[in-house]
Amino acid sequence: MSGKEVVDQLHYGDEESIKNEARRTEATVSDQQPCQPDIHTVLRELSTRLAEQSVELKYTKNRMNAVEKQLEELKKQNEVLVAEIRLKASEKQMEELKRETEGQALELKTLQIRANITESQVSELSRENEYKIAFSASLSTEEAATTTGPFNTDFTLKYTNIFVNIGNAYNPETGIFTAPVRGVYMFRFSISGYGSTSVGVGARLFKNGRHVVVGYCQQPSHRVGTTNGASLLLEVGDVVYVQLYPNTQIFDNVNYHNTFSAQLLFTM
Repeated sequence: MSGKEVVDQLHYGDEESIKNEARRTEATVSDQQPCQPDIHTVLRELSTRLAEQSVELKYTKNRMNAVEKQLEELKKQNEVLVAEIRLKASEKQMEELKRETEGQALELKTLQIRANITESQVSELSRENEYKIAFSASLSTEEAATTTGPFNTDFTLKYTNIFVNIGNAYNPETGIFTAPVRGVYMFRFSISGYGSTSVGVGARLFKNGRHVVVGYCQQPSHRVGTTNGASLLLEVGDVVYVQLYPNTQIFDNVNYHNTFSAQLLFTM
């Protein structure tokens, strides 16, 4: 082999080696280049997704916070409404209770008034039942006709013919009525006699020695008569009686023309 051939062979071997090395390098590069872009792409996509999810999460949190605030506000409003409703209900109940209380107070007052009236009536009836005072009497009895007077001074008349004497406040032996209880009494007396030109018919009602009313009449002939009376407030022990007027006379018989009566109207 000549030297040129040797040189040519070396050059040929080197070229082959270089070509083979180049093929391996390209294969390696070709094998590596497709993987690197996939990883980066995935990473970018993951980063993008993470960013998007982070944004969505932040947005969701903000929404949730806003919703929670709205729920809290609604809760407060609901509590206020419930409190107002309860307050209105309480006010309504209080108003109803007030009306009921006022009605009950009115009923109670009415019952108290009725009770007071009833107690007063019972007390009054008790007093009336306790103090039943009434009397009536005449001068003459059935057996005799009597003429009384004239006298030159006042003369206490004794009405001895008793019609009624409830309570025994009238004493026929003295002709005097004595009040057993403080109250208002009605007194009446009647007188009768024969007419005369010189002597009249007259009598006076006295209370505790003081003149109250008088009955007097006079005519020349025939029978003559009159009556009088008064309502008097008497204290316990006060006395009332009838006296023949001075220089007058009266006549009585079984017709009972001359009478003296009294009754308790009410106590005080």
